[in-house]
Amino acid sequence: MKVVALSGSNVGTKTRTAMDYTLQVARENYSDAQIILINPAEVDMFFSDGRNYNDYEGDTKTVTETIMEANAIIIGTQRFKHQFLQH
Repeated sequence: MKVVALSGSNVGTKTRTAMDYTLQVARENYSDAQIILINPAEVDMFFSDGRNYNDYEGDTKTVTETIMEANAIIIGTQRFKHQFLQH
């Protein structure tokens, strides 16, 4: 099984720390799985312009192909400061 984990923030370290822990636990429990972390801070991605994902080059092509080949995807998202409004 191929699992791709996306650390969904290219700023700060908290999302990456949470993803590192999640992947550590996943590797301990699913030693036969191929687990890959993609960190947007470490790749040079281009925004999609409507082309087929196979037509991109460089990191964009590698990342999209890796995601498309995955059996499972784990997405870590950031939480920036937010508050609940009180009435």
